[in-house]
Amino acid sequence: SYYYHGLVRLAVGTEKIRASIAKAQLVLVQTTGAIALLAVALGVVGAIILASITVTPIRRLVKGVARIRDEEDKENLKTHVISVGTRDEIGLLADTVNEMTQGLVKAAAANKELLIGKDIQKKFLPLQETPAGAKGSTAEEESDLVGLYGYYEGARVVSGDYFDFKKLDQNRY
Repeated sequence: SYYYHGLVRLAVGTEKIRASIAKAQLVLVQTTGAIALLAVALGVVGAIILASITVTPIRRLVKGVARIRDEEDKENLKTHVISVGTRDEIGLLADTVNEMTQGLVKAAAANKELLIGKDIQKKFLPLQETPAGAKGSTAEEESDLVGLYGYYEGARVVSGDYFDFKKLDQNRY
């Protein structure tokens, strides 16, 4: 039987291992940074899109309500519809504003009819005319014997109130 007895010396260099680890660390930091940067960019784009989805209908609603506010003759709003293109709470609010607008249109039409009725009713009263030719709210008659003065304003736009004075003869009204 043979026996060998000896010593083996082995030397291992760590420079290549350290360089390889440093290179792997650099790649890891660059990759992590790129992923983080991409995540932030996607987050910003997503936030812009989400804000647009939320803000655009609100802007349409604000624009439509501003038109309602600024329109003097509410009857001109008969075909005015605010369309926000959503079926969420903002869409429900727009639908409610549209219903309110149609109520304003009907109220404006009814008010015009009442004003016409008021003007017709005033034609039957002995009221003095304004410089524009419309009937005012006062009437008066002066003579040596009497001074008559009347004021008319209906309790509502059109009312059942009526007064008149007529000269029957030289001494009587």
